[in-house]
Amino acid sequence: MRAVDRSHDRQCPCKVLPQSLSSFTAAEYGDLLSLSRLGPAVIDRVDAGGYTPLHLAAQNGHVAATAYLLSLGADVDGRVCHDSNSTFSMAESSQSSHLCGATPLHRAAYSGAISAMQVLLDWANPDNGRRCDILATDTSFGDGMTPLHKAASGGRFLAVRLLLDALKTRHLLREGLVALDVLGRTPLEVARFMALKQEEEINSVRRWDTVAGGPASWEKCVKLLEAAQISEAVISSPSTQAPLPQYLSGTNALQCLECGAEKDGRCKTASWETTFRLALATSAEEMMSQAQLAKPDCDPSKSLGSVPMICWSKSESGNVDAKKKSQRAAATQTESSNFCLGNKCDRCGEICLILFRDKQKGLVCKGCRKLRA
Repeated sequence: MRAVDRSHDRQCPCKVLPQSLSSFTAAEYGDLLSLSRLGPAVIDRVDAGGYTPLHLAAQNGHVAATAYLLSLGADVDGRVCHDSNSTFSMAESSQSSHLCGATPLHRAAYSGAISAMQVLLDWANPDNGRRCDILATDTSFGDGMTPLHKAASGGRFLAVRLLLDALKTRHLLREGLVALDVLGRTPLEVARFMALKQEEEINSVRRWDTVAGGPASWEKCVKLLEAAQISEAVISSPSTQAPLPQYLSGTNALQCLECGAEKDGRCKTASWETTFRLALATSAEEMMSQAQLAKPDCDPSKSLGSVPMICWSKSESGNVDAKKKSQRAAATQTESSNFCLGNKCDRCGEICLILFRDKQKGLVCKGCRKLRA
């Protein structure tokens, strides 16, 4: 029998590694073949940090693995419905909606994994009864950021562009632009703050440049968010220029194992990602160009430190002005007094960035975990 040359498989992002991997390692590296061998139980596995395989697949930009886990029934927001070989079950966890405090969309937005983000957003379609909490706040680091905040914080302007379209499509654009993190900042203010300190931050986010397809650019994040604040009319959907392949939006994600890479070395998923990235980048440039030509009634801040006004109409901006000022003042006071990132240990009360789950006490610090052991 003639031997089959499978050397080209190593060039396919859907099946990089030949070994049979654990659920979390397979998700992290996007090894679709190993995930398929593990079966449906893989979707309910949770690590010590509360992350599911879907979190890892999405954050690392593995499109086929993300689609496959969703097709198995993984919750698009990273919730676990029942215990199946998990480190702990939902009943043993805190009352938080998301086990780790963040959704897969949060993690993918920060790393700039736009293709995986598109899979998550497309999967959560009101027409099929599945919804993605696009305005969810991240409690894992205590920052209270939405996915749009996360994309702006990481300097991932293509992720910002994609989320603006998703918010507009869901009629949530205004809510997304005025949403505040725990410091009382909108996504635009986060982008401006990071732009001021980008020399310090560029190295800390560099590890995600490969996933994002390029370096971070907080200046472009600022321009896109300013353009959206000027007028939602400048946001035109890029997804129609590169629609998600049917096998990535349905229940047949395993078709990716039988794609063109098996025959001529071309991966259908990788080809779509290239097309989608180009369409998104083009629409981002068009959006920034249109914003420069627009002449709005109000100027959304010429200095990086000022607070912009939502400029669609005077009535819309006035409705939220008093409430947002009050929230911002309270957040500023908190920041100057006793604010610190992290969460409180349920045992000793100490604020820590890293907490571990305890069946009896909930979230505990490393010291209390050792005492318990």
